[in-house]
Amino acid sequence: MSQHIPPHVLVILDGWGIGEPTERNAIYVANPQNFNSYWETKPHTTLKSWGTAVGLPESEMGNSEVGHMTIGCGTVIKQHALKISEDIMSHEFENTERWKSILNNFTGKTIHLGGLLSNARVHSSVMHVEAIFKYLSGNYNVVFHAFTDGRDSGTTDSQHFFDNLPESIRAATVTVSGRYYAMDRDHNWERTQKAYTTIVEGKGESFEDFGKAVMRAYEHDQTDEFVEPCVIGNYSGMEENDLFFVFNFREDRIRQISQAISDPQFSKFPREHTYPVASLTEFEDEELSYIPFVYPKIRTSDTLSDKLSYMNLSQLHVAESEKYAHVTYFFNGGREESVTGEKHIIIDSPDVATYDLQPEMSSIKVADTVVQNLDAFDFIVVNFANPDMVAHTGNMAATIKAVLAADEQMGRIVSEVKKRNGHVYITADHGNAEVLQHKNASNIDTKHNRNPSPFIYIGDGESSKIKDLKGLSDIAGFILSQIQAKE
Repeated sequence: MSQHIPPHVLVILDGWGIGEPTERNAIYVANPQNFNSYWETKPHTTLKSWGTAVGLPESEMGNSEVGHMTIGCGTVIKQHALKISEDIMSHEFENTERWKSILNNFTGKTIHLGGLLSNARVHSSVMHVEAIFKYLSGNYNVVFHAFTDGRDSGTTDSQHFFDNLPESIRAATVTVSGRYYAMDRDHNWERTQKAYTTIVEGKGESFEDFGKAVMRAYEHDQTDEFVEPCVIGNYSGMEENDLFFVFNFREDRIRQISQAISDPQFSKFPREHTYPVASLTEFEDEELSYIPFVYPKIRTSDTLSDKLSYMNLSQLHVAESEKYAHVTYFFNGGREESVTGEKHIIIDSPDVATYDLQPEMSSIKVADTVVQNLDAFDFIVVNFANPDMVAHTGNMAATIKAVLAADEQMGRIVSEVKKRNGHVYITADHGNAEVLQHKNASNIDTKHNRNPSPFIYIGDGESSKIKDLKGLSDIAGFILSQIQAKE
């Protein structure tokens, strides 16, 4: 790639919100020297990164997907969570042609409804599953496969969520699997296999009810995220032509289990049968394009990447594999393909059971990649995944290390960009690492929150308009204004 202007680098510190200066705040406790110095000496502000500012209902916390999409698109895109809820309330959902088609093509005995049981509305919605179950149960035999959360919600909240479900769903629950197994997205197929064996074959430790299943996990110091896949009652597995319907509206963490159940060409572990799968939203992976869905992918155009390409500027998107889709697919408005002048470099995330075991993750290699390419690209967007991914473990000491690692590598990038008279924009997609413990409580907090994201500008451009920036959707316009001012 060729470079036409000094580099403009957008650094996204994943899960790095602006929170209260307390001992519950891993960022505050870590005292990251580079970030704090920039915050004190450079033009900065805070940006709204939750609710309507990122296309979600106002009360909902942000997440990496909507955060990156909003940053990259430079506008607010209505997300699936909101669209589906609106359609359910208006009764448009049950009349959609894709929904009718899925049911018309069903020839089996039972519809298996599976997905994440959580109030966080990051991957799924209790409102959605209750409505879908109600639609189906009047005409079909329906069973429920519960994936427990403990990551985007409280670590032991699943019993509360379950108890608040209608009795009809509670009585229809046939398996329980922690999301660590049922929702792996990093090709840890041995985890997926455990969930598959329970859901499809009805094999695994059996419990009388949901409560006994999760209590057994707690007795073994396992939170909801890590509940071993198990059977409830006398469930014996799926039968010929049964349908597995996934009610998660975010598809990235249900690709593997869906592929394992349905793909005839699947070879990651042995299976005896395949079963049809349908999903609430369209899979972005072409390998799963055969799976019918109710809502198509969110797609938009005229993104920041598009505009840079129109200007004949080169661009590089860098992240480790945990956040690969975020700096590519989501940042580009739901588009897999690169535009002219765009290149992606993805660094493998470390192969560890949980990221608190390696809190720096691949941040050094990510920063190395950026520094090595500063003279080759006009614009670079880079994601540091570790503040968010380690904060999701709830391990305070490890999250502090993650924050310091990200801060150090960000500092390297800033130093090199300044040597080239370039520009750096520092922000975050949502908050997480700044709240690792509930207020006035001892239990850990692993989920995102509604704290604002930082925005810092480092460069010699016009910065007075920073005070006018309100949300993540304003970042793209600010970057373009700096680039255009130098042309």
